[in-house]
This record gives sequence, C-alpha cells and structure tokens, in this order.
Amino acid sequence: MEKPILHVIPKLASGGVEVAVVNLLTNSTQSQYELLVISNEKTFLYESLDSNIKQRITLCNGYVDAIYRIVKKRPNVLVSSLWKSHIVTVVANFTLKTKRYHFAHSDKPRHIFDKFFTRISILLTNNFISDSKTTAKALGLPKRSIAPMSLTFYNGAKRKIDKKLSFVFFGRLNKVKSLEHSILFIKNLVDMGYNPLFHIYGRDDGDFISLKNLVKSNN
Repeated sequence: MEKPILHVIPKLASGGVEVAVVNLLTNSTQSQYELLVISNEKTFLYESLDSNIKQRITLCNGYVDAIYRIVKKRPNVLVSSLWKSHIVTVVANFTLKTKRYHFAHSDKPRHIFDKFFTRISILLTNNFISDSKTTAKALGLPKRSIAPMSLTFYNGAKRKIDKKLSFVFFGRLNKVKSLEHSILFIKNLVDMGYNPLFHIYGRDDGDFISLKNLVKSNN
C-alpha cells in the first residue's frame, strides 16, 4: 500500500486555511493525499463533505492521539498548517524521520504560542511552503517556497460580464484578511452601475464591528 501524503490541521473550522485544505483534498488527483485533524469535532464543514472525501480524513482525539495516528500511518510526506499542527508533526517526526513541510499561511503570529511553535517548526525542517511573498519574507523563508493553496483555470471563451455579480468570503473576520478592501471594491462596482452581492461567512475574530460600520457608511 502506497504511503500517504498527510496534511495536518488543528480543526475543520470555517477559516480560509481549512476551506483551502478541503478544496485541495476534494480536487486532488492523487488518492494518497489525506487530511488529519487534531480535533474530533464533526463541524459543519466536515458534515457537508461527501462520504468518499470523509474516508480520506482522520479525526483525532487531541494532540497525543494525533501523534500516535501520524506515526502509525507512516506518511511519505508530512505537511503541517497552523501552529497547533506544527507541534504534533515536529514531535511525530522525531520517530518517523520523514520529509516534513512547514506550510506558512500568515506573516503575523496571532499570539506568543503561535510565534514560538512556528519558529521551532521552521528551525527543524528545510522544507517550506508559503501562501504569499509577504508571508515568506516575514518568516525568512526562501522565495522558492511560495505557492498558492489552490488555483482555478478557465479555458473557455471570454464573455461579457453580467450586471449581476456575486462574491463570497469564507473565513475568520480579522484585520489580516483586509476585508475592508473587498467592501470598498463592491462599492466601486455599485458606482459603476453593477448590482453585486457580497456574502461574508465566518466567526468574529475582532473585526466584525468595524466591517459592519464600514458597510453602513457606504450604503
């Protein structure tokens, strides 16, 4: 049996990283690409997935269980996203000695634990993936590490843009997401005569009130 490419995340929450990872899982042409989640909570995102996708997801009962399952799976490649995942992959890899990738998603740590374990993870590997030039530069990672989490290509013929446009944001409401620029972009579309819809889904992470006030001031 071929060893898996195992991507580890803390929880299947409604954040940008989690949604992007699920998108990778759903659209991956490699059947050995699997997802391991430290939390065993069956979130809305998890329940929304097809049964064949769920078969490639392992829900764990905390840190110790996650480490045990990683070692048991003996993946060919181990990838960790977000600081809690860095903890379990670093510990598990002391036994595995496999190729471990640190996937960096943010140029600014959320707190001291994030900063500490992110730095430890970076020091203990030579393999990196960064979601942007800004993230790579802030963490001192090589430029060759920069890669988007997902790409969509359209090969069809171009057509005239409909006046009815719809946009969706799915992630936590935090200043690092720069949602104010998206809201002002929507306002510009309205001024140009379009009738756009902008759906925002996600938990409040400190920026809900300011975003709400920005929407009101531009109505």
